[in-house]
Amino acid sequence: MAKTTLLLADNNPDYLESTASELEKAGFKVIRARTPDETRRALLQKRIDLALLDMRLTNDEDDTDTSGLEIAKTVAPLVPKVIVSEWGSFEDARTALGRKADGLSAAVGFVKKREGL
Repeated sequence: MAKTTLLLADNNPDYLESTASELEKAGFKVIRARTPDETRRALLQKRIDLALLDMRLTNDEDDTDTSGLEIAKTVAPLVPKVIVSEWGSFEDARTALGRKADGLSAAVGFVKKREGL
């Protein structure tokens, strides 16, 4: 039986590696992405069962950075995505989980990093 393939996208290398390692120990195949471009490429070119996307994929210090959420809204709409964020607001969660005109939502979940795996 094939392993479930996760895309883990985060610009923080420590978080990316530690989380990917834990997910691999749990039996998942993990594809890592560190930038928005790597994330888009993986979503378009690889078979992904679930994508875990950092909301601030470009710059954690930029309050207006929602690059991960934007990717969730616009790339590979049939791949389920969970937005993972240290920062997110209620409005960000609403944007991620709300249905678009095509009936799909950008994400199937929105979790805070401090909640853990």
